Amino acid sequence: GPNVAGVIGSAVAAGILLALLK
Repeated sequence: GPNVAGVIGSAVAAGILLALLK
């Protein structure tokens, strides 16, 4: 199956980056 941990980690990292850019 999909790597759930990897997907969640990527989503969290993306959210942090977006928050820092604001």
